[in-house]
Parts: sequence; structure tokens; C-alpha cells
Amino acid sequence: MKITIPLLVCAVVASPVSHGDTETIKLTCELEVTTRPPYGDSQRSHEIALVEMLLDRSTGFKAIRIHSVAIPVAVANKKGGAVTSFVDHSDEQHWNISNRRDRSKVASEEAATIDRNIGQLTVYSTMTVGDASRHVEARGTCGKVATSKRKS
Repeated sequence: MKITIPLLVCAVVASPVSHGDTETIKLTCELEVTTRPPYGDSQRSHEIALVEMLLDRSTGFKAIRIHSVAIPVAVANKKGGAVTSFVDHSDEQHWNISNRRDRSKVASEEAATIDRNIGQLTVYSTMTVGDASRHVEARGTCGKVATSKRKS
């Protein structure tokens, strides 16, 4: 019997506190993606994805959102919504954030690491339903699209 895990269509990140300046850095990233379904062979694909890095210096809030068909990941250094835990190993040169989410019978772990100097991105997502897990990993290089500041 073959079990299929539903794809996570969108991910929600808790918004930063409503005061302070939030900086949004937009990147375009060329990703090599490997998908390992619970059953069957791994699949490889290539994708160009939009990546947003959000930073609120006044609160320390950081988030990375990957707008992708194969690996739509959103991580932040804050609990909220379905996010039950997070780890933030970021420094000035690298952002490295992971989240764990639990929704009724579906658990997911997501992580994104980006080297801010060279634009190297590594992302992974594991979704588990029952005893079946689907693991997706992507690596690639990013180029800056635009930087904007806005009041939150």
C-alpha cells in the first residue's frame, strides 16, 4: 500500500512586533532540489525561487521565506501559530534558523541557512504523517533583487 503525504502549499510566519523598522531583503536563488518521498526513489529538480529575509533590528526578529513550488519554507526566530519551537544560530555573516511545527496529525521540521556574504542557501523540510516522512532539501546560490525598508 502506498501512502502519499500532502504537500504543504503555504507556510505562515509570525509577523514581527508592530513597532520598529523592518528591513526586507529579496533574493532570487537558483536551487537544486532533492525530494525523498516515503516510498520510491529520490527525485531531483531545478528551480528558481524568490527568497525574502526579514529583519527587525529593534526586536531582533528574523525570518526567511522561500517562495518555491518544490520547497516552500518559512522559518522565524519566534514561536507562534503552529510553530512549537525554533533554533536560531544566526550571526552577522550567516542566518541559520529552524522551526518545528505540529498540526494535529502532521509534524514538520524546516530549516534555512544563508551565507550573507556569498549568497549560498541551504534549505530542508521534513513532513511526517503517521510513520511516513517526506524529506526535501535544496541548495543553491542567490543574487540580490532589491532592498526596501518599511515601517511595520
